Amino acid sequence: MLSQITEAQIVEWLQEAGVEIEISVSEYTTPFNDLGIDSLLMFEMLEVIEERTSLTISNVEFKQLITIEAIQTYLNMRL
Repeated sequence: MLSQITEAQIVEWLQEAGVEIEISVSEYTTPFNDLGIDSLLMFEMLEVIEERTSLTISNVEFKQLITIEAIQTYLNMRL
């Protein structure tokens, strides 16, 4: 079982998925679309998260997770 997921891990996974912008701590509650992260990158992010956590997340669920903080909360509730 994984330990608690951190926001820094999620930022690392975003970068692994192809996000090429720097995300500061103050932006962890900023919606991804406001950061310039489009739906294609979000799909790539979903694949990375599922691979790293061994969780299956539906597209409907994932579309509701619009910030780094929201993803962190969701993942830590499921682990």
